[in-house]
Amino acid sequence: MHTNEQARTPEGDTPARSTARTRAPESGGVPAGLLALQRTAGNSAVVQLLDQAGRPQTQERHEHGAGCGHRSTEPPVVQRKSVVSGLSLTKSGRHPFASDLQQAMGLTPLQARCHTISYETISEAVITAVNMCLAAGNSANLGYLHGTVDSVFPAGGSLPATHQNLPNSAALQAICTREFTRAVNAVNSLDAMLAIPPTVLSLGPTNAQANELIQALNNSPGNLRPAASNTNSSIQGALDLTPLAGGPQLLRRGSSIVDQNQTYDEYGYQQTRLTADRNVLRVAPTHEEQVWNLITRTAVPEVHLFSSGTQLQSSDYPNMNTGTMTNANPTPVAIQVPGSNPPVYFLFDL
Repeated sequence: MHTNEQARTPEGDTPARSTARTRAPESGGVPAGLLALQRTAGNSAVVQLLDQAGRPQTQERHEHGAGCGHRSTEPPVVQRKSVVSGLSLTKSGRHPFASDLQQAMGLTPLQARCHTISYETISEAVITAVNMCLAAGNSANLGYLHGTVDSVFPAGGSLPATHQNLPNSAALQAICTREFTRAVNAVNSLDAMLAIPPTVLSLGPTNAQANELIQALNNSPGNLRPAASNTNSSIQGALDLTPLAGGPQLLRRGSSIVDQNQTYDEYGYQQTRLTADRNVLRVAPTHEEQVWNLITRTAVPEVHLFSSGTQLQSSDYPNMNTGTMTNANPTPVAIQVPGSNPPVYFLFDL
């Protein structure tokens, strides 16, 4: 279920890419739609409480420029928003960060606002799920959008504990509350719109709500951190995770792992056992939960990350770019399934 792609560039060897194929989205009425109704009720209750608290509704826009945190020189094939094409949505352009987010999450000259789950992955998750609903003629697959929101807002409308010591954390908390509310409202609006057969549905409002959702997800402070811009530019659309300190850890033979030859999704997974000791790289627990939600609860067909020798490529470290890394002897990454006890691991195999 995993592939390793290695390629040479004029700059040198790329780090080894490890690709995880996610749950294969189904074209018709999947059980995720039933779970989506449950989640919608819960999220709507959160939104109602936030509305009663008088949360702000507006968001300022900005133009791209130096220090905005975007990789504006990247090819336009990544970093997308949605546009209408026939009876489906396609990718084009990019949404900027909210102005107040840029202010609250300030940068040094060598930093960028780095996505844990990339903008490219976010936009793909939204557009793919919406197009699945358009193709099916109903909103049964909207459960994938609830999974996307949970992946990108790891603590819902609250700022994750890992971000509470950042400068301007109070402002970031307000932004997190606002953008989470926007995301939930957009999903609920899409749920209502996509229940209408596509022969009747006007795609203009659907596209507007898809873009509203992408914007809100892009502005999630819990999915962003100020980190090294040169490494972030090299990572591009891959996962950008914070590694645990101490380097590789040993997973013993017999450790429980997710059997990737069987179906694994939000409803469950089959386990198998490691047949030999294996060194693995581990990442921050918050990022483990984000990745698990991403690979089991969204419409993204696959995600990937990079490792080089005994290092995970991460924007937490500067200069981990193509020219300074090697694809020799990469170490696989192990994600502990959230809540598993004794622990079960998902391996990004190589």
